[in-house]
Amino acid sequence: MKQIKKGQPMSRLNLIPILDAIFIFIFFLLMSTEFVHLVQISINKKTISQESLLKEKFRLNLVLNEWGIIVETLIKGKKERTDIKSKDGKYDLGKVYQKLIEIKYKFPKERNVTIAPKRDVKYKEIIKVIEKVRFIKKNDQKKMGLKFNYLFDQFTFND
Repeated sequence: MKQIKKGQPMSRLNLIPILDAIFIFIFFLLMSTEFVHLVQISINKKTISQESLLKEKFRLNLVLNEWGIIVETLIKGKKERTDIKSKDGKYDLGKVYQKLIEIKYKFPKERNVTIAPKRDVKYKEIIKVIEKVRFIKKNDQKKMGLKFNYLFDQFTFND
């Protein structure tokens, strides 16, 4: 270590090697990251009063629990409920789809579905349900004579 004598000016610290190392570190971090493509889903969040429920001609609710999915329909004030239990902790989306096809057959112009997940339902499972509910299969579309490829594509979330 070099000793500083009295009256001698102090030499400046050379920051160039430190800055070089920092820029190389930043470059390394940027090159090692994984970029994830995020998809945005448009969602309507509304509060629904009991009076407005009675005035509606049709309402479709999907209640997601840890043990299964409840498909509820409210048709002119009359409530119908179907419980679809999960298999091995996974939702039986095939049965849900078949039930929704039956409902779509009766109400071909309806597009709205309300999804009410319980707090313990994982986000991934909610997305799987949304994807299953969104589009209709080509053969079902032809059977029903529909010109559009959506099943129920307008979502409202309820808690």
